[in-house]
Amino acid sequence: MKKKFVADLFLGIILVALLGFYSIRLAWSIHSIRQWSQAARSADRSSDLVFQSEAGISVWGDPVYPVSAKQAQRTIVFLLHGDKIGSDLAFWHRVKLLVPSDAGLRLVGYCDGIVCADAVRHEANRSDFPVIAYGEVISSQALINADAKGNSILRSEQWLHSKNIKWHTPMSTPSIVVQEALK
Repeated sequence: MKKKFVADLFLGIILVALLGFYSIRLAWSIHSIRQWSQAARSADRSSDLVFQSEAGISVWGDPVYPVSAKQAQRTIVFLLHGDKIGSDLAFWHRVKLLVPSDAGLRLVGYCDGIVCADAVRHEANRSDFPVIAYGEVISSQALINADAKGNSILRSEQWLHSKNIKWHTPMSTPSIVVQEALK
């Protein structure tokens, strides 16, 4: 009788432990589903998206990582358009030339598609700033949203919110972009 009681007790403890384990797994799965659905709803409200990181794969196949504040205090991210890649690259190369070397400002371009990536790869002179062909989804969409309004994004790890800088409007010039970025 005592052996049966110990066996039943042991079996009961195992069952309670298994129920606890599967309850925790179920709670975690529900939590994950809720996070996923929040992200999906956030993607639907694309104007609410925030550019978080200039990480991705460059048009040359190299990884592009965010840099530390020691390497650059600020970063301008911008979208390059395949249908006007020559003028877009010329604009940003002029911006790069106008930025003082000690300004701590980094430029990172994003291609809007395969036409852009192919054109950048076939440029005679390799760009002196990274050009991302494949980036993080949320950050890329946030940049596309900003670009639709004529903006690039100026960001810093020390700021809570990024800033927008107009760049592809008739009034924008490389010197105005540099002035805005260095304010």
